[in-house]
Amino acid sequence: MNAIPDFADALAQFRRFLFENGHPADVFWVFRDDVWKRSPTHVLVRYPPDTQNLALAQKVFAEGCERGVVEVPAIATTGEKVAATVWFPRYPP
Repeated sequence: MNAIPDFADALAQFRRFLFENGHPADVFWVFRDDVWKRSPTHVLVRYPPDTQNLALAQKVFAEGCERGVVEVPAIATTGEKVAATVWFPRYPP
């Protein structure tokens, strides 16, 4: 099992992954209240993001690390930025 990197390293790996796959590497953080999914391919995203979203992303990431599983998915691209979020399962299976 791989160890979960700290937030800074995970973000660096995520940015590298995005760049290597032809996407912008500039990430901003969004959460449920920032996103409105209109269809499988169209999403409205609040921009600029709330000033507290980075701190929230770090907090959720740390909570996920404590549980042993955390995910950083890309939600949408806009211009030269990628909207991403942090998620982990809050309840055991």
